[in-house]
Amino acid sequence: MSEQEKLAKEKICVALDGLSSMEEIKERVLELKDYVGLFKIGLELFTLFGPPAVELIHSLGGKVFLDLKLHDIPKTVERTAKAISKLPISYFTIHASGGFDMMRAARNGVGVEENSAKIIAVTLLTSIDSSILSEQLLVSAPLPACIFKYAKMAEDALLNGVVCSAKDLVGLRSALRPRFIYITPGINLAKDPSCASKVIDHKRLATPREAIGAGSSFLVIGRGVVDKPTPEERVKAAAQIVADISLMV
Repeated sequence: MSEQEKLAKEKICVALDGLSSMEEIKERVLELKDYVGLFKIGLELFTLFGPPAVELIHSLGGKVFLDLKLHDIPKTVERTAKAISKLPISYFTIHASGGFDMMRAARNGVGVEENSAKIIAVTLLTSIDSSILSEQLLVSAPLPACIFKYAKMAEDALLNGVVCSAKDLVGLRSALRPRFIYITPGINLAKDPSCASKVIDHKRLATPREAIGAGSSFLVIGRGVVDKPTPEERVKAAAQIVADISLMV
């Protein structure tokens, strides 16, 4: 693997959604860790297997992004963030819509040590578009303004970054501090027809190249890799993403 490919690898986060056993988790991590910088554990997997899933990935040499999207009163979030930070994880998520005090409480729970888990605020889920925001959530502000407000609050609360669509990045990167982290879900592997029917829950999509070009720090890619039927196909899919973005990093 070239130096450019190694840099590209570190920008790829594979979501281990939909797996049904610890053995499957182990298989995916061993298959993909040479092509993937982060492995995401979401609500489903953490509910099924809890901290042992985090410990397993860490023991296999993988770095963990714990995507639980905390959203509660500030004291509960502070205590939960403190508990989460004791796990061997690199990043975890909270909802920016919980407000400044909640985000600041999470920061207090984790502390400010250099090796602490980094806190990432979810701005708006990529399943939410302008019509859902206004008609269902009754938020009158335009979607870009809402995302910018949430991201700025996260920065002011001394969080480490945000989860946002690649399409939101242009307005954010120029306004927030240089080392802010941008984690981008809603990645559409446009050349893979098997993915076309699997991204319907994401409204604001981008290809890997579009996201990297816009300034994404990490691409969250799940079904386009994990749902391939064989280990060889999963490795090939991950390796292709590395190759596709290696000239852009």
